[in-house]
Amino acid sequence: RLDNHISFLVGSPQNRPLSGRAVVRILSKYGISASSGAACSSGDIKDSHILTAIGVGNEWRQSGIRFSLGPWLKNNQIDRVAECLKKAIALAE
Repeated sequence: RLDNHISFLVGSPQNRPLSGRAVVRILSKYGISASSGAACSSGDIKDSHILTAIGVGNEWRQSGIRFSLGPWLKNNQIDRVAECLKKAIALAE
């Protein structure tokens, strides 16, 4: 619903779910801020009630991550996020 927000599930190249929290921790080492879980349940490690409500399988409910973008970001910074996300997924496997 927000035009500056993106949420998705992260998985391995073999299509196995990865821990969203693990990917977020790795991204933070690259200086990139992201979040996992539902925004309204900050700090909660339970399955996302949103993912449950939309029918996401139990094995994928801990694999969500989200980014919020703003006018302060430049295109090259967004490109860097994509590069670092690839690395983080590889490290989280």
